[in-house]
Amino acid sequence: MKLVVVESPAKAKTIEKYLGPGYTVLASYGHVRDLPRKDGSVRPDDGFEMDWEVYADKSRQLKAITDAAKGAEALILATDPDREGEAISWHVLELLKKKKVLPASVGRSTFNAITKAAVTEAIAHPRELDHDLIDAYRARRALDYLVGFTLSPVLWRKLPGAKSAGRVQSVALRLVVEREREIEAFKPQEYWSISAAMEQSGQGFVARLSRWRGDKIDRLTIGAEGDAMSAKADIETGHFTVESVDVKPQRRNPPPPFTTSTLQQEAARKLGFSASHTMRVAQGLYEDGAITYMRTDGVQMDGSAISAARKAIAERYDGGYVPDKPRIYKSKAKNAQEAHEAIRPTDFSKDRAGSGDHARLYDLIFKRAMASQMESAALERTAVELVDGTGQHALRATGQVVKFPGFLALYTEGRDDKDDDDDSLLPAMKVGDAPAKKSVDAVQSFTQPPPRYSEASLVKRLEELGIGRPSTYASTLQVLKDREYVKVEKNRFFAEESGRLVTGFLERFFERYVAYDFTAGLEDQLDEISGGRADWQAVLSAFWKDFKPKTEEVMERKPSEVTAELDVFLSSYLFPPRDDGTDPRTCPACTDGRLALRGGRFGAFVACSNYPECRYTRRFAQPDGEGNGADAGPEELGKDPASGLAVTKKVGRFGPYLEMGEGDAKKRASIPRDLPGGELTLESALKLLSLPREVGIHPESGKEIKAGIGRYGPFLLHDGKYTKLSTTEEVFEIGMNAAVVKIAEAPVGRGRTAREPLKVLGAHPRTEAEIKLMEGRYGAYVTDGTTNATLPKSIDKDVLTLEEAAQLIDERAAKGPAKKKRKAPAKKKAPAKKKPVAKKPAAKKTTAKKAPEAE
Repeated sequence: MKLVVVESPAKAKTIEKYLGPGYTVLASYGHVRDLPRKDGSVRPDDGFEMDWEVYADKSRQLKAITDAAKGAEALILATDPDREGEAISWHVLELLKKKKVLPASVGRSTFNAITKAAVTEAIAHPRELDHDLIDAYRARRALDYLVGFTLSPVLWRKLPGAKSAGRVQSVALRLVVEREREIEAFKPQEYWSISAAMEQSGQGFVARLSRWRGDKIDRLTIGAEGDAMSAKADIETGHFTVESVDVKPQRRNPPPPFTTSTLQQEAARKLGFSASHTMRVAQGLYEDGAITYMRTDGVQMDGSAISAARKAIAERYDGGYVPDKPRIYKSKAKNAQEAHEAIRPTDFSKDRAGSGDHARLYDLIFKRAMASQMESAALERTAVELVDGTGQHALRATGQVVKFPGFLALYTEGRDDKDDDDDSLLPAMKVGDAPAKKSVDAVQSFTQPPPRYSEASLVKRLEELGIGRPSTYASTLQVLKDREYVKVEKNRFFAEESGRLVTGFLERFFERYVAYDFTAGLEDQLDEISGGRADWQAVLSAFWKDFKPKTEEVMERKPSEVTAELDVFLSSYLFPPRDDGTDPRTCPACTDGRLALRGGRFGAFVACSNYPECRYTRRFAQPDGEGNGADAGPEELGKDPASGLAVTKKVGRFGPYLEMGEGDAKKRASIPRDLPGGELTLESALKLLSLPREVGIHPESGKEIKAGIGRYGPFLLHDGKYTKLSTTEEVFEIGMNAAVVKIAEAPVGRGRTAREPLKVLGAHPRTEAEIKLMEGRYGAYVTDGTTNATLPKSIDKDVLTLEEAAQLIDERAAKGPAKKKRKAPAKKKAPAKKKPVAKKPAAKKTTAKKAPEAE
């Protein structure tokens, strides 16, 4: 019997079916051991030796593998074909060696697709483990561990409220923060666009002003309304004829098939998937044998796959869509490694696979891979220039005609941000024609700041800089969200207050280690290890030699010194120039104190130097003038037209709030950050004070539904149960139908808010109950609606399978309900010993009183 070890139970079942009798295929369920999460697991003084610890929840899987290895004639390690897969095989091998049950024959087999042909071919020709890849894994794991366990404690002690720092995580955060700074520093510039609606032979088109009064016009040339109106008048009175028609043929080549990075980007643009969700869905397609391995930097396809794609193109379209020669692509990504195939379908005759998100992602992969082998698109770009009788003014119209669609018949690549290209179709025109002028428009616009990063554009930027690896981008971005260093709104990253502060700290005290070129250079060195061109211990030693002393130097500084330096370093952000020209550090409350950054138990804040006489404070990222304001006095917004009562804005312990009335009739309301309209007015204040709002009566329960804002944000309240709303705006706009749906989706339990599952895994094989992957207060867990099972740290939620989830639920259910710890009964206090009282002689039974006892 030959023992084959893979990661996933789904893969194990499929591969065992392909191999047939004589093989036992077992799953390791991912990594089987890791560095213990405690200081000292990596020992730099001992050549970076590492202490590995077996995951507690992997005992059953390891026992099965160990028992099978005892009677096996050969061991074939068939984990994924990348660095992590090589590491899992190495860990299994080391554990079997330690238990002295390693079979005489050991081989390593890799396959890029889970098809019968690929699996049987790989199993028949095993190789040895790639120790260069294993060394690269150990170097990367040690490096991330040392940075995290050395730098994070510095943050905790010198920057209250900070949670963690990481080698790639902190650099990705810096990108988000720097973009936020660019947006804040951006000064919009006014410009005007002049265009004319024209018509030729019954077909309309638009021509834009390109020359005015003899001068060439660029986008920003006309910056004032007066000039715009003058230009508009000149065009309205002018008579324009066609002076030139310039037609240029163009060819557009198809993009290469997907890599991990480009798949994440395109799925974000076209399907709205997060990077982590894309990888979860792709993992499922891979394990179902629908696509090739989804963690790759390669853009090339296997020769047989190219032939299959060309055949499928010829069958779907005519021969003109198949190029004379197969297309060969080369990776342009910096640090491209581990030359696997691109992500493609395993069978080009199948244009559908799976359902739901799996089907949508497969369709994207199928079309991209097929399009990569199709003929180029033939386009015709036309530019027409129209000039008035004076020759001083000119209009320009551009258009594009697709002469032959080629790959565009199947697939068009998405874009992060739209450009100004005009791809409209122009009517046929020749020199001397005089199209009719229907109207002239002058449109005011303002230049826009650079857009905030989306998941797609941030992943693209990280790849361009050579930072991190595409296979790790999903988890890196998720860490930034989990640490609350960033928030995501409308698929765009916004830097949170804590994220800006951590980035400022790292830029000031660890500038080298968050520098883009340094981090990319470190990736180069790790790739040199993968290729056998560098020693992993030497790379770690060079890094540690400088990094450790730097952390010790910062750790020796007093927190007050760190805060003082951050005050200077971040002064342009904390104290931007005021509109009235006054010193931005002047306290708005007492007017003679100076504002400065201070460190507190719950993070950094800005305070007045005249404390405690002046208690003005504001949050680290709060705009100037919006502090606690208690010393500056409350702000009256106006009077309620109905009651005549004053509406006042005040600031209390938990931030700004509104108040109206006095005594028992007093009303108060918190002021949310995402205030609809963005600005607090008397009208918006009265709306907030009117909450909670009655939405209506629930059609089934007959009980009232209310919408309001509480300590934890906007909510719906029905029958004593709270359901979370996404935005403050929803509180005022949500109607009965939407409210009933949200309440129905909320989990059972008083005070619980509705949670969307991270993933619906499918039906339980035994009970047929639907299993969902959820995010809870203490981490991820799986549930079948009756039993909840916490996800062990050893199982990556991104690659969790239905079989694994069902096993976790069954194991948890077998243990029975959790037993509540009973409090030990309080010990009764021994009564104080009474002091003996001397007996008095017997008294007469007349009016004698009882003597008081000594205490």
